Amino acid sequence: MEDEVPGIDENIFRAAVRRIFREQGFTAESMVHPKIRALVNATADICAGAIGPVLESGVIPDVMAQHLKEDVFVFSGFKTYRELREAADLLRDKNGLLKSFDRFYKDIAAINEKYNRHWLKAEYIFAQASVEMAAKWVDFEQDGDEYDLQYRTAGDDRVRYEHRVLHNVTLPPSDPFWDEFFPPNGWRCRCTVVQVRKGKFPRSDSNTAIQQGREATYQAGKNGVNKAAIFRYNPGKQQVVFPPHHPYYEVSERERRAIMTALYPEEKAYTVIPTIAGQLRIHSGHGKGEREENIRVASYFTNKYGYKIDLLDNPDGVKSADSFNRTLGYEEEYKVNQKEHPTKSSIDNLLRKAKEQADHIVLWIDSDISLEDLSAALRSRVKRSENIMSVTLVLGGKDISLARAEIVSEGFKIRLADLK
Repeated sequence: MEDEVPGIDENIFRAAVRRIFREQGFTAESMVHPKIRALVNATADICAGAIGPVLESGVIPDVMAQHLKEDVFVFSGFKTYRELREAADLLRDKNGLLKSFDRFYKDIAAINEKYNRHWLKAEYIFAQASVEMAAKWVDFEQDGDEYDLQYRTAGDDRVRYEHRVLHNVTLPPSDPFWDEFFPPNGWRCRCTVVQVRKGKFPRSDSNTAIQQGREATYQAGKNGVNKAAIFRYNPGKQQVVFPPHHPYYEVSERERRAIMTALYPEEKAYTVIPTIAGQLRIHSGHGKGEREENIRVASYFTNKYGYKIDLLDNPDGVKSADSFNRTLGYEEEYKVNQKEHPTKSSIDNLLRKAKEQADHIVLWIDSDISLEDLSAALRSRVKRSENIMSVTLVLGGKDISLARAEIVSEGFKIRLADLK
């Protein structure tokens, strides 16, 4: 069966590393490129094939099945990032000069073999065992502590010594032992758990069993790190296929955000900000310089009108809108007046910058300003800017939304009565 485990198509891997070569480097932000994403998808498809038969059997509930699928996808994303980071380290020779692509590709052959042959095979087999045990846990949970659970090894000479000591450990499903030592407890682990009648086997001492479990999942690594500790989890209880603390996930918070944004460009890139009404979501890449004031502006509209608003990604060097009002269906650029005594000129300057970002503008004014000057600035700038479709003013805690046709009309002037 192990020989039947598929590997990554060589062309997909080659295309991904050629992208690294062209960029002369690789960062977490590079994960968005289609050639990189293709390698993520290829890895995920292989691992999804390992868990597919169990999920298709219908034993695992739909919500849990979705969690397991997503875990495989995210695992594949972080795996791809780690292998390409390792490959990127070999782009240059010892003198710091960029290698030719042929030499670079030859030098990373061992990385390809390691990640996409040897390790992928072990991960595929592990995923099969993990999802099978997750399905067992679903069955066990339905009966609660009506039965005991018993740990069993494969019982042959291939069983590793560390796992033999766990053979016949018998405890109720509610015992904390099963939180950490529910199989698989290592790569290519073939151990399992069965349901047994209460009283048929003597119950184990929980503390002793847990200590044995810790010894069974100990493997000294570099700097005294326990390499096997990652297997201390319950795939069914935690609804994940792969170890949540796998080394692939050992990245900085910035890298993690970038990777998750690449994997889930919409859903996972946003954080929900608490509001009284409506919904406000902020993208992980939303500009730090304007973040707080944009949250203030957006919160005003979500709370007052129940709008659903997203504060968008603001890539460096790219002119883009601050927000997308999902309720109204269009992007808006926010501008907040920071001058103590705003003038026609300062208002015009804000509008001139805003029109480069979006067709709909929200202008927030904290200080007093002559309504005559404000009206004149608005009319002058909108008449000269064909793309401006609307301007929403927030002044003194009140607001008014003005359409283009209204602003450019003869005799246009804002009145206090117009502000809601």
